[in-house]
Amino acid sequence: MNSDQSRRLDVRALLPLALGLYAEYGDKLSLATLADLKLRARRALTHDPMDSLLAMSLVGALLLHAAEKDHNPRCRTFLDALLFVTANQAVGFNGWLPVTDAGKAVGAFVQTFGPALSAAALSPPNAEGREQEERDINRAMLSRLDAILDVLRSRPAPSRQD
Repeated sequence: MNSDQSRRLDVRALLPLALGLYAEYGDKLSLATLADLKLRARRALTHDPMDSLLAMSLVGALLLHAAEKDHNPRCRTFLDALLFVTANQAVGFNGWLPVTDAGKAVGAFVQTFGPALSAAALSPPNAEGREQEERDINRAMLSRLDAILDVLRSRPAPSRQD
């Protein structure tokens, strides 16, 4: 076995863990659970997009640096990893690629979700909740205007004196 093969993650080693988790929690796993997890993730990420982007930048850089620092000459420092992550968040591409499986997983995650988070970073916190609040206010105003219109229609028309 050469040194490149010894650095690769053998996913077969995770099989007993996966089977154990499935045996313990398999009856609780469902599409509804997955949908709930995705909904929670969306809410967490959209609650404050700038915080989410900053967290992804720092955590992604920490994970990438830990995975790549001894294997990739282009990722020797934390700053190298941070530049990789932030470039991938902004445009989904960078001039170098991770070489470890863990680094590739971090890179794939950042490339998948980073550009969307970057685009939303300047949105106000909890924009979804604010939009719902604005819709509720508009409905209340419309209801009140309808009530005023009903009162005006129920009154007799003023007589004209020429």
